[in-house]
Amino acid sequence: MTLSTLEWEILSMATEDWFPLWNILQTVRSVFPDVSEEETREVAERAVTNLLDQGLIQFCYDYSDAETLDQLESRIALAAASSWELPAESLRQVCYAATEAGERRYFSPSPQQKME
Repeated sequence: MTLSTLEWEILSMATEDWFPLWNILQTVRSVFPDVSEEETREVAERAVTNLLDQGLIQFCYDYSDAETLDQLESRIALAAASSWELPAESLRQVCYAATEAGERRYFSPSPQQKME
């Protein structure tokens, strides 16, 4: 399955390190500058859901791969409004990173993906 430009950007960041989920909203704004604030999270959720469904990214709490979330926990975190907001100091952050499959996909893209 070919990744969209947004999904490719998210996967690119995910191969570097763990990032907080709310960081994706800025990526949406840079890829789609005309998308309204109301639509930004919807667009982000669709892209992240597709990457999760393909097994290319994973979620954790507080930048710790020792606490990766399973599929159900990831879906719950994705749906929670608090996951998309800057956290209060006392709250845990939902973060994402590439899985091994995601890293393989990113570092050996198809010829078509390289042109996008």
